[in-house]
Amino acid sequence: LRIMLRTTAVGWFKEGVLLVNDEGSYVAKAKYYLLSVGAFENYLAFENNDLPGVMGAGGAQTLMNLYGVLPGKKVLVVGSGNVGLIITYQLLQAGASIVAIVEAADRIGGWLVHAAKVRRYGVPILLRHTVIAAEGKERVEKAVITELDESWEPIPGTEKEVECDSILLAVGLTPNTELVRQFGVRTRYVPELGGLVPVRDEYFRTNVPNVFVAGDVVAIEEATTAFMEGWIAAYTMLIDLKGPSKKYVEERSKLVKLLSDYRSSPASQKIRKGWKYAEVVKDE
Repeated sequence: LRIMLRTTAVGWFKEGVLLVNDEGSYVAKAKYYLLSVGAFENYLAFENNDLPGVMGAGGAQTLMNLYGVLPGKKVLVVGSGNVGLIITYQLLQAGASIVAIVEAADRIGGWLVHAAKVRRYGVPILLRHTVIAAEGKERVEKAVITELDESWEPIPGTEKEVECDSILLAVGLTPNTELVRQFGVRTRYVPELGGLVPVRDEYFRTNVPNVFVAGDVVAIEEATTAFMEGWIAAYTMLIDLKGPSKKYVEERSKLVKLLSDYRSSPASQKIRKGWKYAEVVKDE
């Protein structure tokens, strides 16, 4: 088994998948492909959002985890979903100061266990708030935040400046279907799953028989579901290649049930609703 780190799949051609890394480019052709290509970070439109210091939460995590660099010392986080709460906690552990978390909705979007860890540090979580401008000469020096009404419109007179050197945006993800569509995989727009997603069966096989999908490209969920989806797809490929051995079939069945049980909670109601629009039976 060859594992190629720091390598990007930049496109699908009739000769195979074009891979590029620091050492050069390669064409990889296989009997089966499992595309776990993740998602894009969503961005937020506001004045001066291109100032240095404004970045996505994923970019901030990359700076810290790969390069050991703090994205800022005094940070404003936008978004209280799991990503926003987790990056806040990671920043606190790394020694950064968090000015606040601002959330446009009227409730915290992430799991309460993550919110509780942040709250213990005394970080204010401002609901019905958003950022409307960044200020600074060469990089972020301040942010302007405002309250929102029930129609999600800024309330005049509630604007407030907060000093910060970084604004981190954790405002959702969109499935990355670029490579998936190059393979000829059929897609469908399902808002409940995050946007445009590949159509697949219960084993994550697409309309292209030797192409499987798993993870955030399938639906914006958690790492736990991504792992299970990947294993289900892997067992299906093994069954295709080596025949339906009892072990592979039983392990796959266990994972399918486990994934269904995991999604039975109230928190996964939206995912369950969207699932029926992106899953097809074999004879569709």
